[in-house]
Amino acid sequence: MSKNRRIFIDFDGVITNYERGWEGYHTCGDTRNDEAYIWVMSLIKEFEFIVLSGRAATWSGRRCIRRWLRRNGYPRLKVTCKKVGDYIIYLDDRGWQYNKKATLLPSRNMLIDWQPWCKRKQQ
Repeated sequence: MSKNRRIFIDFDGVITNYERGWEGYHTCGDTRNDEAYIWVMSLIKEFEFIVLSGRAATWSGRRCIRRWLRRNGYPRLKVTCKKVGDYIIYLDDRGWQYNKKATLLPSRNMLIDWQPWCKRKQQ
């Protein structure tokens, strides 16, 4: 598969619902985000998905993620803590897309009030 078909996808908060929060490198106990699962599975034959997570910095963290993925119906995916090489997008629950032409950077108040989707109060 060509490198320009790669998508990095965050583990905690995108692949998982991240309801329990951080419990250590080797603990992956959150539930599956079904929306992300359906999206990945619908594109898996066309794109290479690489799971990106800070917990993948350790061997036990990578093993935890791989086991979680297998238990939750995902095919075998690469797991890493580093964005290396060419890729189309990095899908993350805490990301901000910078656009130089729009010159829209988050304001101080946006940064102070900002929360990932999994921490926001439901309306």
